[in-house]
Amino acid sequence: MIDFLRYMTGFFLQIFPCMVLCLLPFRPQQFRWGYKRTAVIFTAMVLGMAAGLPGLLQLQLNRMGYSMEACSKEERIALSVSANGYMAVCILVGIILCALAVRTELCKRLLALLLTVAYGIIEHMTVNLFVYFWFYNQELYSREVVLLYAVSTAVTFPTAAFFMRKRFGAYLMRHSMREIYSRLTMAVILTVLYGVFVASIGPAIEVFDESVSLVIYLPYGLGYLFGTIFLCTTYWYIFWEVDKVLYQNDYKHQLNIQKLRYEAIRGDMEAMRRMKHDIRHHFRVLANFLAEQKVEEARQYLYNMNVAMKNQEAENFCIEPAVNALLQYYIGEARSRGIACHVKVRLEKTGIEDADMTVILGNCLENAIRACKEQSGPAFIRLKMGVVNSTLAVLLENSSPQVSYRRARQGDNGFWNVDKHTEDGGGIGLISVAATAEKYDGSAEFKFENGVFYSRISLEINPE
Repeated sequence: MIDFLRYMTGFFLQIFPCMVLCLLPFRPQQFRWGYKRTAVIFTAMVLGMAAGLPGLLQLQLNRMGYSMEACSKEERIALSVSANGYMAVCILVGIILCALAVRTELCKRLLALLLTVAYGIIEHMTVNLFVYFWFYNQELYSREVVLLYAVSTAVTFPTAAFFMRKRFGAYLMRHSMREIYSRLTMAVILTVLYGVFVASIGPAIEVFDESVSLVIYLPYGLGYLFGTIFLCTTYWYIFWEVDKVLYQNDYKHQLNIQKLRYEAIRGDMEAMRRMKHDIRHHFRVLANFLAEQKVEEARQYLYNMNVAMKNQEAENFCIEPAVNALLQYYIGEARSRGIACHVKVRLEKTGIEDADMTVILGNCLENAIRACKEQSGPAFIRLKMGVVNSTLAVLLENSSPQVSYRRARQGDNGFWNVDKHTEDGGGIGLISVAATAEKYDGSAEFKFENGVFYSRISLEINPE
């Protein structure tokens, strides 16, 4: 029973982290069977595979007629070959299931699988090196092997999970399909070369003899070490540009919001300067009316002054400074172009970062103004924003000429997710909106119908 649990644990530690890494880059709504159900299916599948391995080996031992302890070195190698064959079949089944579980472009799934395979090879070879060079124990899933897999997983899995979830997941969201195809080609070349290299040094390590000097085997270990470092560094560098792009975008958005605030303050200061100049003139006129006992004329003049001053005031949409500044800028620009604007915003402090709010409102309103400018007839923009429970909801409607999406997949409600169409041109802004919504566990959906383009965005916020 102890051997059964040991073999099962070793197999589980070797396979399950890879299965998890393969699914981490994708968002919950992309899973065909749902996020939780997929997790349950994969866990049950790996546990079943892990339980099947010791059963297979026990059948082979029964056919030999003795236990694992009585096996010779050659017989243990034969058992290892059987176990590797079983594992290859299990990995193939896992790859097929991973490909079926996620609904997205095939190249994205293949790229995630390649990165996961590279991680599995690295972990397998690292454990083997320690087993053969340190413990001199070639038994399949010995106590030392299981312990090494546990330690290796505890050390490497958090970094790998962070890379797949944050860096690689962001890469899939931010970049065009053409860019992803180029990275897929590079990943195939790197993984194949690394696999061939590992396969070439693997047999030499597996026939390791502790009676022979380690100096003979040292080049194999150093070669594996440098090859692995090169592979990991290359992958890290390939996707490093994502952080760079995100940083540049955040910096740009912060500058935009500061610029809008500066323009608003400068406009207020200029208005105050003009008001001070005008007030002196108004006081002189009122003084003349009163000196001549023209009270009714003075009252009418005060009324006209009040109306004129109200028309000069900048419209305030809400008390949230960033949102108010953005709306003053974009709605003001839209109205100056003759676009009818209807804005209803009920918003206080939301906790959404200014840069992220700029991404959402800035991109959506820019697209709306651009579409309205292309209209041959009257154009309009309707915006509603508000917080319902813990969700910030944004609904934007604008008139728009006919639009087409090359590979958009609409849901039952007619809305489509922007990450489901190719990035051949014109979709970068909406991709940023979708990525920002996903950052707050929300969603961004869009629809074109009867000359109107609809943008529906939701973000989860933490109520204070």
